Amino acid sequence: MKFSRLIIALLLVYSVITSYMLYDAAQIKKKVKQARILESENSKKIANLKKSRVNIIINAAPKSGSAYIAASLERGLEYDHFRISGEYIPHDQINFTLISQFYEQGSKLSKQHMDPSRINLQILKRFTDKMVLVMRDPREILLSWVHHLNREKAANADLFYIDPEPPASYFELSLSEQIDWNITHFLPEIVSWMNNWTNIKHLEDAKPDGLKILAVTYNELTKNEAQLFHKILSFYAIPTNDFRLLPPEKNDRVHFRKGDSNEWRQVYTAEQLKRINALVPDTLLAQYGWKR
Repeated sequence: MKFSRLIIALLLVYSVITSYMLYDAAQIKKKVKQARILESENSKKIANLKKSRVNIIINAAPKSGSAYIAASLERGLEYDHFRISGEYIPHDQINFTLISQFYEQGSKLSKQHMDPSRINLQILKRFTDKMVLVMRDPREILLSWVHHLNREKAANADLFYIDPEPPASYFELSLSEQIDWNITHFLPEIVSWMNNWTNIKHLEDAKPDGLKILAVTYNELTKNEAQLFHKILSFYAIPTNDFRLLPPEKNDRVHFRKGDSNEWRQVYTAEQLKRINALVPDTLLAQYGWKR
């Protein structure tokens, strides 16, 4: 009798232990499943967060360091580059279909040289209220542009995208003669481009719902590029800890030559400087802190 009771007691203990073990196994399985679900949901949230990150538009005067700025931001933010225009210089035109695709998803950056035409502003405002404008001293741009054309010619590039396009005889000229040609044909276009954007920025700033334009300069890039990048990130409300400073190598791939802001002072002749000064207004230089 006592033996039977002992057997029954042992069976009861075994039953209780087994029940607890099965319960614990079920709870562990349940918690593992919950953890996997949570991990999946977090992954989706991270993916959706990245997808929804605001897109960046960099609009720049030619030869203002914009290729380097764009490449640095794309690398540091893991953004995709996306073209929204024909990429003509200096009268670039936004393509409505391309900019529509640009804003279908986040984490993209576009860099171009569009002028402030009515149609460009009209299309821009359909999609965004923010844009970065990169400016550079036009006297620096002029010299950098002359060297850029010669590099393009050496690479057998088609200069269809440039207005005005240099004649074939242009590349037989000396460097000084090439500068003269560009003072006549290129510099007035660039000064007009910069003046028009500066005026548009003032007009838009005065509107409560105007296009917000962050104007930055090549000088800021050469002085403290990390500070410039953080300024752009702040403008777009992108957390700075989302960005890693991974600048590309400064070479022809990002249109980088010397980066010397004073080179032009040693290159231009007195006559050339006289012609340039007549084309570049003091108001433009003062606006961006460039010295005469």
